[in-house]
Amino acid sequence: MTISAAQEFLYHHARVLDRHRFAYLFAGGDPDQVLRALDAYRNPDGGYGHALEPDGRGPDSQPLATLTALMVLTEVGALAEHAKPVADYLTSISDPSGAVPFAVPAGSTRTPRGGRSRPRAPCCRPPTWRAPWQASPTRGSRARRSSAGPASTR
Repeated sequence: MTISAAQEFLYHHARVLDRHRFAYLFAGGDPDQVLRALDAYRNPDGGYGHALEPDGRGPDSQPLATLTALMVLTEVGALAEHAKPVADYLTSISDPSGAVPFAVPAGSTRTPRGGRSRPRAPCCRPPTWRAPWQASPTRGSRARRSSAGPASTR
């Protein structure tokens, strides 16, 4: 694939943000265009949502979408002037030790509609059995095995 083929593909299929990122990175585009496009994904709480990271489809701010925004801000050299609201958001969702969860439950942040059940990929759904930052990837599978009864009766 050539740069011109990639550009043509992005022109026809990509989000506005990705078109501006491509133009900035490969064609001397304006970083302010990237920032304006990124701003559409920002929430009043300082986090980012609105499917900036495609696995989280809802408008709620999510840590993964916010990480994606931080990468874009770094790309265009604008991290310093945007860091404070992002840090405030991440602090607001962190646990007492300062750990940030991979995902937060839908509606746990303030959104214009109050955010209830929002679609997201299975990998981005917070576990229901304990706090998201305490999740163990094997905990659920152990619980399912033990609830199935002794191994000899399976």
